Amino acid sequence: MRAPMGILVLFFATIALAADAAEPFWKAKEKVYKRIQNGDIVVSVTTVKPEPPFKRKLSINGGGQVRAGRDFVFNYAQDFAQVARLSGFIEKSYYDSSAQTLRLSVAAMGHRAELKLQVKAQAEAEPKRVEFTVVEGPLKGMRNTISFTPLSAGKTEVGIEGFYSYDEFPIPKFFLEFGMEVVFQKIATRLRQQAEAAARATVMK
Repeated sequence: MRAPMGILVLFFATIALAADAAEPFWKAKEKVYKRIQNGDIVVSVTTVKPEPPFKRKLSINGGGQVRAGRDFVFNYAQDFAQVARLSGFIEKSYYDSSAQTLRLSVAAMGHRAELKLQVKAQAEAEPKRVEFTVVEGPLKGMRNTISFTPLSAGKTEVGIEGFYSYDEFPIPKFFLEFGMEVVFQKIATRLRQQAEAAARATVMK
């Protein structure tokens, strides 16, 4: 991926439900998917119709491809604390494996936030996926899922899907759409570079 989707989603929101329930927009639209096949990472952050009792709902949807095998990428993404630190937007991170929680100190575009996420890896699911729920912090209640689909022995498609329902957005509104898309793409790019470099190093050993 010009960004593996690996984990940003993680910190700010999560994923627009496409008009076609079977496939996300980035895969259903031929021109968009061609961009992804050519190495782009596509992220869309939108405001959609909320569900009661909330007044608003934020959706994020994105996808990209990583030049590494699915099992490698999936396992790499589960080194949560290390991957978070590599993202470039996380100042501190701590993963409690017994409680399956991840604590993050996030700094982006001049703003900081402390978050605690519940993490669940679904290795038996198809596609394999990792689910994140913010349980403490300004984005409490945000849920997102990162999925890992094998395209070949050496390439993986990574998608992110999620949502955040709210009444008043708890961080600067600049992040609502444009800011989040920028941050997601930058984090995804950095993470993909790290994952692909780690995969190449493993092969060379």
